[in-house]
Amino acid sequence: MYFKAGVKNDDIRKSFGNYLEARRKAEISETNGKITLTEAKVNDGGDYLFTKYGGYEKAIDRRFIALITAEKLKLFTFYVESTGTNDSHVNDLAAKTFDSIEVK
Repeated sequence: MYFKAGVKNDDIRKSFGNYLEARRKAEISETNGKITLTEAKVNDGGDYLFTKYGGYEKAIDRRFIALITAEKLKLFTFYVESTGTNDSHVNDLAAKTFDSIEVK
């Protein structure tokens, strides 16, 4: 998602919150509520926002971690998912993936 130049930070924060809420509701809806999600605290650095949360769907042994960030008038979602692995594997994979991201 892109924001127009000159958009107010409050409008970006509102859009970010709406997007985050919609993603989390979709995760729950798509699994008929059979998913466990971690909290998604929004971190506000003034000129950027970000949150990271994870989920576990026991029925298919699916784990994922999502990183959502808004900065430089762009909103990005990065998502790492794995089935049949453990939390450590998914956390390591997400750390390697997310640490390699640079928004330009």
